[in-house]
Amino acid sequence: MMGSFAISQDEGVPDTALARKTGNKRRMERHLGMRRFKVCLTLLLIALPCLASAGLHKVDINNASESALVNALEGVAQQEARAIVDYRRVHGAFRSVEQLALVKGLDLGVVERNRERIVLGSVRDRMELQAERRKTRQ
Repeated sequence: MMGSFAISQDEGVPDTALARKTGNKRRMERHLGMRRFKVCLTLLLIALPCLASAGLHKVDINNASESALVNALEGVAQQEARAIVDYRRVHGAFRSVEQLALVKGLDLGVVERNRERIVLGSVRDRMELQAERRKTRQ
């Protein structure tokens, strides 16, 4: 098994410089165990900020575009995002997170899974956002 760190009693100890130098199987196993631990710890420390930032990404359902909704909400595909935007156009801004469950294709389970990611912005926020976009285009 190339590239694998797994060592079982059946496989024996790989022939490494440490095993040849010491000739001690237990010491070699301890060394490899500690090495695996360090590798796992390093990977965890690298992945933690990514995982934390994924959880912090919030979306304003009263102002977000379809693509922003798809990217930010778990279990929401393009079709559901389009339904959210259409519902918002017809009924106005969402007044509560639970109101999302009234959108065709969404249920309370999807709403609950995404509760921490959802922000309820005002229509005024949307108008300010559109004005800002117009300024940057000019």
